[in-house]
Amino acid sequence: MEAVGLVGLVLGLLLGAVDVPFAIAFFLFAYGCGALLSMIAVLMDVLSGQRPPGRKDLLLLALWAVLEPIGYRQLTVVWRLRGIVRALQGAATGAS
Repeated sequence: MEAVGLVGLVLGLLLGAVDVPFAIAFFLFAYGCGALLSMIAVLMDVLSGQRPPGRKDLLLLALWAVLEPIGYRQLTVVWRLRGIVRALQGAATGAS
């Protein structure tokens, strides 16, 4: 679904069917929600008290929470699609 959305967004932008200011605002909102959820997950881990993270670890996790949606997330879409295609090819040939 994510891949279809990305392709649809690019096509919509190229064809002028997508309002660019709205697309930017929507991206920033979605990006902010994702970063916030990641930071909440880190906070929940810290509050669990099982293993107190160091300051360096917290900064690194915060950095990844901000950077993950840019580039890496799109790479995971490509890798998942490649895996699905390979699995379907294996199923078509009878391999397991």
